Amino acid sequence: MYAVVMYESLFGNSREVAEAVAAGVADARPTAVVDCRCVDAVGSTLTVSTADLVVVGGPTHFWGMTSRISRAMEHEYELRMMPGRQPGRRHLGSRRQAAGTAGVRYWLTTIPAGHRTPAAAFDTRMDRAASGGAAPAIARHLDRRDYRLVTAPRAFVVTGVTGPVPAEQLEQARQWGRHLASAAGAHPRRRG
Repeated sequence: MYAVVMYESLFGNSREVAEAVAAGVADARPTAVVDCRCVDAVGSTLTVSTADLVVVGGPTHFWGMTSRISRAMEHEYELRMMPGRQPGRRHLGSRRQAAGTAGVRYWLTTIPAGHRTPAAAFDTRMDRAASGGAAPAIARHLDRRDYRLVTAPRAFVVTGVTGPVPAEQLEQARQWGRHLASAAGAHPRRRG
């Protein structure tokens, strides 16, 4: 089995969840090759075309997937709410992991048709009323590109805008990865 876990992450929270999911897939399938990478990684689109399982996730911004505008607004929030921040400078203690990203929304428009490849979607979000989520929209994009969703979209909760991800959420992500490996193995992709 070749599994690909793709993510968008600004503060590292979605990356941590993606790594936990990837570890869970590897737990369930010790002989599997599991590739966990950012959607901006070179060759990420090509990687998906040969996968037996595709998992995609990212942060929730304004009740859904990130966009160019929401990332710019988040950056302004960071500048205003975190003292001593200045545009264009990295600061010690900043949890921001990526200076910029094209984002999962754009990446999903570039992936090849899935030909019923097993897939799943996740997001990270704060536990607040009416916070929305990116995972349902990611799942719809995967479905439109002919990926076969093996489970409902999944949310993992972070403690604040910059995180962190609580340890129990990371353990749940790892368990979810095990479940995904089993679900994908039960109905493998039919190669054309």
